[in-house]
Order: sequence, then structure tokens, then C-alpha cells
Amino acid sequence: MPPLVTIVGRPNVGKSTLFNRLTRSRRAIVDGSPGITRDRLYGEMELEGCVVRLADTGGLDLADDNALIAGVRDQALSAVNEADLLALMVDVRVGLTPPDRELAAHLRRYGKPLLLVLNKVDSSAQELHCAEFHELGIAETVAVSAEHGHGIAALVDRMRELLPSESEEHHGEPPGMRVAIVGRPNVGKSSLLNAIIGEGRMLVDELAGTTRDVVDVGIEVGGRRYTFLDTAGVRKKSSITARVEAVGSIKARRSIGAADCCILVVDAAQGLTSQDKALGAMIDRDGAGAIVAANKWDLVPSGENGGGEGDRVLRRLREEFSVLRYAPVVTTCAVSGLRVPRVVEQLERIAEIQERNISTADLGRFLEALQARNPPPAHRGKPARIFAATQIGNAPARFRLIIRNAVPDNYLRFLENELRREFDFEGVPIRFAISHR
Repeated sequence: MPPLVTIVGRPNVGKSTLFNRLTRSRRAIVDGSPGITRDRLYGEMELEGCVVRLADTGGLDLADDNALIAGVRDQALSAVNEADLLALMVDVRVGLTPPDRELAAHLRRYGKPLLLVLNKVDSSAQELHCAEFHELGIAETVAVSAEHGHGIAALVDRMRELLPSESEEHHGEPPGMRVAIVGRPNVGKSSLLNAIIGEGRMLVDELAGTTRDVVDVGIEVGGRRYTFLDTAGVRKKSSITARVEAVGSIKARRSIGAADCCILVVDAAQGLTSQDKALGAMIDRDGAGAIVAANKWDLVPSGENGGGEGDRVLRRLREEFSVLRYAPVVTTCAVSGLRVPRVVEQLERIAEIQERNISTADLGRFLEALQARNPPPAHRGKPARIFAATQIGNAPARFRLIIRNAVPDNYLRFLENELRREFDFEGVPIRFAISHR
């Protein structure tokens, strides 16, 4: 595992701006309001050809006992525990504050290399204000402007010197299957990820919108590596009022396009909404594999196999979600862990399907038998025929069809269903490219 540098500091000192600059990305949401970052966010940077991980954390307040702030603090301190190097960030414009002193004293107890990053130093006048921070007693100090890039080269050099020498041996790990967990706010996305990975990695709170950034978590399950992307809840554009929520929603939508598979989490007790269907259409359009997690199943009066309301809910869910008709539906309760292992099993199946290639000979035999039973309807009095099919892609599964005359859309849908049934393409969209003979 590459070494980890964790950026810590009180709220609104510029941690996310520095994280974005060092990782050369815009993954962390940056806003003028304090408290935007809540979960810990990981990225990678390169130091002279070596990969180093970077963790962005929420603003650390060691005194506030508010439940949400305490959760943010727990996330940040978990990243501190994991770190090989701690970068304490302070705001020179504001000056040295009691929380800065308290945080420096707390971090010193970990016995890890500690680097003081003096941020928002944009002029020689502000450099004069850096002197007061010597009171913290941290020997390693670098003055930067994360927003404008001043001092970043010196910061990177100091990080390189303070990190363990064995970092030269690390060259990163493959991300594995990228899985985006998406859904409306407060349907249990972060709880589901915590249940999958078996730890309180994601901050969970009853307040909708707790997750704001797209947070990635790399783990290995059953010998296969996954990178899970926990996203902000996506609402209708007309319902979004705060800028930070809008940015989180945009990032969540982009994650769908970047994912190999999406777990769409819906509220089983509440039923499908138009936004659930819109997200399903987005997943289908971008060609990702798909699983529907009908979460909060414990709130449905009767379970999946118990008849009654549970059966009706599940049947209605399958009927109304026609756009993801190929996606397996798993009924879950993320809080208790109910059927969460089934979600992982489905991910494994979809990963295998996305690596599968059906031979042209097998496709030819399948087409011959299918058209003998159910030939395509004639077009303008002329018989239509599919002469051959060749698989040309995996994710989504793509097939080139060589046809004579026009084959109507309803027959192509029939062909898709039969192809899916014959070769087990559950959870994976199918696309056809048509060539005429």
C-alpha cells in the first residue's frame, strides 16, 4: 500500500483546495462555507515517480459534541491513525487560534512526522504573520497559497523528505471494478457501503445530504478488487437550493459514467419515485452494469418470501423499473446487514459477465435456432433475416448484427431478451450495431 499523507485542520482553512491541487483534480468540493467536507476523501499524487496517497478530511473540532460534528471528527481521526505523515493546515490570514493550538497538541501525541502548512500566504506582508505560528513548536513548516499555487513545489519537496524511504517501492494498485453507489438522499447509500466493507468508513446521519463529495473506497472481496464510489444523494434540479448540493449532485451523475457497475439504492418502504427512474435511465444510457438495492426492507410489512405486502412491493418494483429490467433486485436492510452479501455476490457475477466473450459460432447456432422458431416479420413484403452476430464489446455487451431488410425494434427487443436468457447477461445492458447485407 502506498504511504498516506493526511491533511488536517480546523474548518475552512483550505484543505480541500490543497487536496485538489496536489491530486490535480476537482474531486473535493470547495466552497466558502465551513463544514463542506464530511467524509474522508482519498486521492493519489506522484512524487518523483512514486505514488503517494492523500487524504482530505473534514474540519476538526475537538470540543464540539454535536452528533454530526463528532462523526466528522471520527472520520478525520481515522485518517490520522492511518497516516504516515500528518499535514496540519492553518490560515495565516485569520492568525493563530486556540483550536489550532489544541489540534497541534493532539496530533503531536500520535508520534508521527508532522508538517505545518501555513496557507493563504499570498504576499510578503502575510509572510510576516507566519512568525506567530512558531509558538506551535512544529519544526517542519512550509508557507503556501493552495488557491494560487504558491509554495506548492516546496511543500511537495518537504513531503518527499518526511515520508518513509520505502515509498519508492510503491507504484499504486489497480482500482479494480469501479462501483458507484447512487440514489436519492437518505435512502441508505453510505450505510450500504459500510455494511459491504464491514466498518464505519462512511459518515451516516439521519440528516439527508450528509455525503457531499464522491468518496472512493478500495477493498478486496473474494480475491477481486473493487473501488466503491459513495455519492451524494441526487434530487431533481428544481429541488436543489444550495450550491454545494448542486456540485455534489453533478459529481454523482459523473460517477455513473465512470463506473463499471452501479448499485442504485431505492427506499423499498417508500416505493419508486420519478427520480429513481431518471437515475435508472442514466445508468442504462451510460452502459454500466446495474443492481437495484431495495433498501429499508425491514420497514416493509412482509418480507420477500412471506407473501402479502412484501410480494406486492417487489412485483411493483420490477414492473415499474422497466428501464433496468435486466438488473437483479436485492432486498436489503443496510443497518442490520440483511442480504448485503447478496449484493456482493451480484457484483461478482456482473464482473464475470463483463469479462465474457461469446464465440461467433455459438451466436450463429443461437440465431439459427431462434429464427427457426420465431422468424423476424417481413418488411414491406420482403423476408427479413439476421445472418450473423459477433460480440464486439463487453461493458456494455455489444453485438454486431448482419441483417437483410429491416428488422423491427420489437423483434430486436425480443432478440435481446432471448440472448440475455441464453447466455446469462443479467445485470448488463446489451447494445446492437446493425450492418445491412
